[in-house]
Amino acid sequence: MIGRLAPLLAALALFPVLPVRAQSIDELRRDQMEAVKAAKQLDRADAVLLRQVAQLPPSHGNAFPAESVAALLAGWRGYIQRECGLVGVMTGANGPSSGSFAAICEARRYAERIRLVQAAGACLSREIGREGGNPSACLEPLVVLKAEGDFDA
Repeated sequence: MIGRLAPLLAALALFPVLPVRAQSIDELRRDQMEAVKAAKQLDRADAVLLRQVAQLPPSHGNAFPAESVAALLAGWRGYIQRECGLVGVMTGANGPSSGSFAAICEARRYAERIRLVQAAGACLSREIGREGGNPSACLEPLVVLKAEGDFDA
């Protein structure tokens, strides 16, 4: 039984124990609005990046997989929403506080992701017109669950 729980226990150990605090519905709404605002900023950053990816020249005779990049960006959001929902529950907070922790988690993750997406876009801008450039390398940091050697040819 413990063997089956080991991965869950290891994951729980990665999260710091957060103080439980009472929060009002107004504070929860504020935190949720921050998450929504960050999500809209990420929408804009994703859209810019996808336009850049659509302009990439064919790679090895094949069109660059813009739909794969779009799926990666969308999949990340679903994962983060579930992860942050778990973070909210793991705090042990009740009522609005649990939702507030989840919203704060999402806003922070979105801010981190916006920086990564914008950096990938800046890299693409440099690499697209450069002879011998490697635009694929610009997108590697966006792949969250990667292992050593995944991008070796």
